[in-house]
Amino acid sequence: MATKKVVKEEIKETIEKVEKTAEATAKKVEKAAETTAKKATTAAKATAKKATTTAKKATATAEKAVKAVTPEVFVQFQGKEVPVAELVEKAKAAYKEEHKGVVRGLKLYVKPEDNACYYVVGDVTGKIEL
Repeated sequence: MATKKVVKEEIKETIEKVEKTAEATAKKVEKAAETTAKKATTAAKATAKKATTTAKKATATAEKAVKAVTPEVFVQFQGKEVPVAELVEKAKAAYKEEHKGVVRGLKLYVKPEDNACYYVVGDVTGKIEL
């Protein structure tokens, strides 16, 4: 009988050791899972941040490309050259001298043979010299 008690105690001790080992292993697996989840979350955030940065750079590049294409238009006649932007500013100034309203919708008609540029703002017409 004494042998049975010793065997039972050894079995109990072995079971306790196995349970402790199982608990320790479960804790290690749980920690590893948490660490892996944190790493995955961090990696996902980093990837999202890189994608956002790349999208912003692409947008900025596209905006620069659009801004870079601003043509300069000139009217040339009889050895003279007049930039259209200058005609626009002169027409606006001439309109504002005679009228108090805001310039909305400006049309220019350049007639080199008359040495003039005619403008239309709304129903108002005018003439500026080239």
